[in-house]
Amino acid sequence: MKITKSQLREMIKEVIQEAGMFTDYHQLNRAYMDKFIKNYKKLNSKNLVKKKGGDVYGFRKGEREAHWKYDDNFRLNYDIDKAKVLGLINFYSRVKQNHPWG
Repeated sequence: MKITKSQLREMIKEVIQEAGMFTDYHQLNRAYMDKFIKNYKKLNSKNLVKKKGGDVYGFRKGEREAHWKYDDNFRLNYDIDKAKVLGLINFYSRVKQNHPWG
């Protein structure tokens, strides 16, 4: 598989833009994402979810930096412990205490 220079530039640009924001990701089915968003909003009444282009972002009202990003490739990008992030899907009552996004 050959990658053109313009494709490579785009890939590098994307990685650099998100390098400081998100350190890890998990492939996540859209059905689970809906439950994740519902529980993310329950963590704090000021947590908002906004769509920009094909990506969905979660952040606190009044803040510029996103807590997480869900992209077109079904990747949930985040920068905290994986158990805390994915726990919002099925184990909300366990992870809600002392959650960094709460």
